[in-house]
Amino acid sequence: SFLKTLSLKLNKHTIHFFYNEHLSDFPLYAEAIQFFNHSESMVRIAVRTISLNVYQIGDGSVLEFICNRSAVPYFTNLVWFIGNHVLQLDECVSTTASHLQRGRLESMVAEQLDLVHYLNDILSLGVDSLNRLLVSHLLDRLIIPLYIYSLDDAGHVTAGSEEQPRIGRLLSLFLLAQKLLIIKHAPLVSSLAEFVLRGEIRTVEEAADGA
Repeated sequence: SFLKTLSLKLNKHTIHFFYNEHLSDFPLYAEAIQFFNHSESMVRIAVRTISLNVYQIGDGSVLEFICNRSAVPYFTNLVWFIGNHVLQLDECVSTTASHLQRGRLESMVAEQLDLVHYLNDILSLGVDSLNRLLVSHLLDRLIIPLYIYSLDDAGHVTAGSEEQPRIGRLLSLFLLAQKLLIIKHAPLVSSLAEFVLRGEIRTVEEAADGA
């Protein structure tokens, strides 16, 4: 909560009280993003708020630090967290014969949509360097291997020697539809639309190589 409050005070002038360019040290941001997968939802929301407040400042040296030092591991962990949550959601969907599961299912769907809105918030800031990294991670590590491959009827699609996890086709279509509805970043939306409309794994793999 304290870190979130501090982040609300950030601007191009105050940012230099928190970011040490000479030491390449930004403890406010670096410490906050470590809690991206905290068990408490309010903590996770605070982390997202802090990151957005930092990204939107648009300070060149800060963005260079983030892109060079923290964006890749943070986006990797974030995409992993989303994917893992999707697998849990798929398990919940497949066992929701009892009305007792309905509340948990609704909560998990709401969390997933919150994450999609967070992705859209990042992309909507228009920071090209961050957007390229985030879109690449989303396509290569989440959308293509988990959502798109789950639409294939031919069985498990493998990448290298590792079998890829799959989710139900209806859930995959739902999640893709939500991304198309919520995300406004044209390059990502265009890729999603092409994957869904053409529905060819060959085309998807080519897109992944070119992302």
